[in-house]
Amino acid sequence: MSRRTLLRSGVGVAGAAALITTRSTASASSAMFRHGVASGDPLPDAVILWTRVSPSPEAAPGSGLGSDTRVRWELAHDASFGTIFASGEVTASAASDHTVKFDATGLTPATEYHYRFVVGDVVSPTGRTRTAPAPGAPTDHLRFGVVSCSNWEGGYFGAYRHLAARDDLVGILHLGDYLYEYAAGTFPVSGTAPGPMRRHTRS
Repeated sequence: MSRRTLLRSGVGVAGAAALITTRSTASASSAMFRHGVASGDPLPDAVILWTRVSPSPEAAPGSGLGSDTRVRWELAHDASFGTIFASGEVTASAASDHTVKFDATGLTPATEYHYRFVVGDVVSPTGRTRTAPAPGAPTDHLRFGVVSCSNWEGGYFGAYRHLAARDDLVGILHLGDYLYEYAAGTFPVSGTAPGPMRRHTRS
């Protein structure tokens, strides 16, 4: 079964929760992992894990700057990571905009996992994800969170935090854009809305 077929059949996508770990300070974690963590594209035995690292202040998205950085990923059944179920290392470089996208395989169907990334002593926020049910397995119900277009400059979108905190969702579907092609502060039409709450610098 392909990932596209799986998603069309409605068996689920993975959600992410923001939980700060204790192996590093929040400030160090937010500086290195300022773009957070995410997971998705679940199969019964696999799920994709994602993050972006900022090895130095000048290594902004699209800058092409910043040194190669070794990133360790860890997957566990519990949020405290008492027993690591699977782990590995990848290199984030300017060529990939310091993003990490790893397909964790060998997982158990319909199972919740916690995951995180580590650079040196700095630990990312912890994400929560879930694999899809096995093909043909009975499923009593599926509950999704659904969000749509969200202009990043226009607000802080606290609904995302509430969705991440819920334990009854098998996944979250995002049906719209988050960044737009308009110049900073001009969406929807200049002069018809308050100025942006925060600015996105487009490269």
